[in-house]
Amino acid sequence: MYNGVANQGMRCIEDLIKKEGLEMDVFDVRQRSEFPTVRDYRLFICSGGPGDPHECLTHDWGKGWFRFLDELLVLNRAESEPLRHAFLICHSYQMACLAWNLADVTERQKPAFGIYPMNKTALGEHDPLFSGLENPFWVIDSRDWQVVHPNRLAMDAFGAQVIAIERERPHVPLERAAMAIRFTPEIVGTQFHPEADDDSMSAYLNDVDALERLAGRHGVDRIDKIRESVGDPDKVHRTHEHVLPGFLRQALSTV
Repeated sequence: MYNGVANQGMRCIEDLIKKEGLEMDVFDVRQRSEFPTVRDYRLFICSGGPGDPHECLTHDWGKGWFRFLDELLVLNRAESEPLRHAFLICHSYQMACLAWNLADVTERQKPAFGIYPMNKTALGEHDPLFSGLENPFWVIDSRDWQVVHPNRLAMDAFGAQVIAIERERPHVPLERAAMAIRFTPEIVGTQFHPEADDDSMSAYLNDVDALERLAGRHGVDRIDKIRESVGDPDKVHRTHEHVLPGFLRQALSTV
């Protein structure tokens, strides 16, 4: 989903998959309209990416994206088929909310970028995705858009549950964004980047051009706060080691 833009996300995803001893195929959705044949795979990780998630509603590749999501649902409901598990990250998470009409996806007043605490909901406290994490837990959050105003009737009918929300900010009179949704027992998504590790954030902070862009967009104070958190074993590292690896192991136990 990165649309050809250089990123650390794919490196992190590939590293985690290799650590679990798995093999992977990569499909370039937005640039080449590449999609897997859903029946041929058991696990899917859909990446984050830049840009407006609403593009999936107007671009040709969006039709393929909708078909992919719907086929996942259909096959998982078929008793004769093995379960397929999917993890949707950031851009993919936002587009799934649009595809299934579960919530609004709106542009943030100010872009988010940094290392922040996130809160589990009451349902999230018991979700296996967050097993081993404290409440709040820490994540790398990088987004211009956000999932808000979950449609409760649509969520209930779909069987979806919000399992994490944006950190509480008493000084900001805005709704806290839905940061993770358990769409179905097999499909889950996060607004934040659970694949990200300390090395990925350090790469941005050590790249002169990237650092200049970040400072210009987010301010020097934000960069200093990020530096303070990088390397803390109880923050990004803990989430990196628990969320996606836990998803992969749980999924493998059912295939």
